Amino acid sequence: MKQRAVYALSAALMVSLTFGFLLADTRSVRSEERRKAIPKRTISPLDLKRIESFPTTLGAVPGDLSLPVGGDAVYVPLQIEFKDVASRLRFRPPEGVTVYYEFDRFADAFLDTRVKQSLEDVQAMEGIVWIDVEADTVRVPPPPKIIETKDKARAAERTVRGGFNGLRGKGVVVAVIDDGIDFRHKDFTTLDKEGQPVSRVLYYWDTFARHGGKGAPGRPAPFTYPNGTPIGVVYSQEDLTAELRTPTGRIVTVGAHGTPCAGVAAGNGSARTDKRFVGVAPEADLIAVRIGQFGPWNQFLMGPVCDWIDEKAGKRPVVISCSFGHAQQGGRDGSRITERQLDTRFASGRKGRAICIAGGNEANNLGFGASNYHAEVTFRGEEAKGTLTWNAFTSNGRVTIHVNTDDPDDVAFEFKGTPKPQAYRYVHPLSKVLIIEVGLSVQSSQIELWSKSRTHLRADAYIDTNPWNSGSFRGTSVSRVGLLRTPGTMSGALTVGSYDFNALDDRAERPVVVRGSDGKSMELGNLSYYTSPGYNRDGTVKPHIVSPGQWHVASSAGGSAQGYMLFNGTSAATPYTAGVVALMLQKKPDLTFGEIKDLIRRHATRNEITGRTPNPHWGHGRFDFTAVQAVFKALQ
Repeated sequence: MKQRAVYALSAALMVSLTFGFLLADTRSVRSEERRKAIPKRTISPLDLKRIESFPTTLGAVPGDLSLPVGGDAVYVPLQIEFKDVASRLRFRPPEGVTVYYEFDRFADAFLDTRVKQSLEDVQAMEGIVWIDVEADTVRVPPPPKIIETKDKARAAERTVRGGFNGLRGKGVVVAVIDDGIDFRHKDFTTLDKEGQPVSRVLYYWDTFARHGGKGAPGRPAPFTYPNGTPIGVVYSQEDLTAELRTPTGRIVTVGAHGTPCAGVAAGNGSARTDKRFVGVAPEADLIAVRIGQFGPWNQFLMGPVCDWIDEKAGKRPVVISCSFGHAQQGGRDGSRITERQLDTRFASGRKGRAICIAGGNEANNLGFGASNYHAEVTFRGEEAKGTLTWNAFTSNGRVTIHVNTDDPDDVAFEFKGTPKPQAYRYVHPLSKVLIIEVGLSVQSSQIELWSKSRTHLRADAYIDTNPWNSGSFRGTSVSRVGLLRTPGTMSGALTVGSYDFNALDDRAERPVVVRGSDGKSMELGNLSYYTSPGYNRDGTVKPHIVSPGQWHVASSAGGSAQGYMLFNGTSAATPYTAGVVALMLQKKPDLTFGEIKDLIRRHATRNEITGRTPNPHWGHGRFDFTAVQAVFKALQ
């Protein structure tokens, strides 16, 4: 791949605040003054406020923000969608805005916070449909509770390990985008004829590393920050193999989360002589990308990372596994720019490419507090108002209310009590629905909504968990569905939930019974109590499938190259699914992504536990061993 020069741009970032809507209205003819009252936007007004409040120096950056820093500058990642490719090609971004990646009608850019005042010039920009701002945190399941017990050990449900029907993933690339990989673990190595270790990892891009200069392993990453600093280091298979044979410590061992993900999908089990903990596709090649560390996640790199994986894999089929939940963010309708860009790349008709994304672990939030991030109400006229109530834990988040109408004049709202929060309204140009954004303040707030025309309307409200756990809805409007995290809410993703398949920790000779993360006894075959339910707000079935997630025994990072750990959550169910997809692609390398999803959908297990499917909890059903057997029978 040729080094991609990131070009600095010459005028100021533009977020159109041009007034007026061109919306069909069969009920009334609006006056010009009325149309001017509600501006058309190309960026969320609260995102605009966030940009204005972002720090300009490293010392002022809060620990929960994933803001890349280079020298004296702090950069805000922007995802931009244009009307079409021609508009993107005409785009001449301003000083302080640097585009680092372009694909189709999308562009990813950095905004230098030192020149953010140039946003006043955005009204002169043409061709932009919408701009999203990315900066978030992540949460993962807590460690398991191991209980010494006299209870009879329950056998684990059968799953795919070490391949299926002679298929072991050979010739297929499993790409794990996570917090890195401990490439030193024996599960990710093989031995050559002389008995010397060879890394199974073809490439490892650490987006947080800094190249050590002449003679240091690896090469600067193919994308750079606006100041010219490469976004990390790329290590080749040769670099990693050399480090295995002659350890220097110059390649940092990371991947507390990504290592067991890679182990579930494609570990070869070599760390034990009995290979008891072999992964699903042990002969697949691996590509690893580190986009997270200790909370902050560089999801703004998803576009260029997927492009880079494409190039490095070449003609080999690829399945990408993403076991991170970016945030409770967006309208859960696939309208985030990151989601739309990924949907364009992983179109249903594309051959030999697939992406599996974890749905998230927020049904009960795993002890991190209430998971009341979603509320829903219906309303009509003033005689039948809809009421939303919430508590805020920070003044740096938002409530976003999505109303199923494109008529902003018809919806009225009023805050009860004082002080009254700041609110904005606009029609989103992609989802085509009215959005009311409310800035959070540390207090309890209540809003009443009604339709002036007495039209029956529905509103879905979400608390943005950026920063982490911004607040919680209260009352009867709280919804226990629609809790999936981005980017798993992208329309085309194979989004994965988790079910309980194993209650044993059998790393020792005498297996120990393990209870669920909630401390309760597990009922094998049931939905994991934490797995986030769907659907998407637009009705897209999410999760697509629910796979074995609790508990896996998988490769562990650090200290020992032979260690294993208990691993659970949708984070574990996702690489398991990716491993099975790798076997499907070995069987038929020209399978399209749409065919892969359709095979899994049609052959998913439906029983008395899942109930009638599709449903928001099980999606299309369980991806258990019986379902896998049916999928491969259909591939004959």
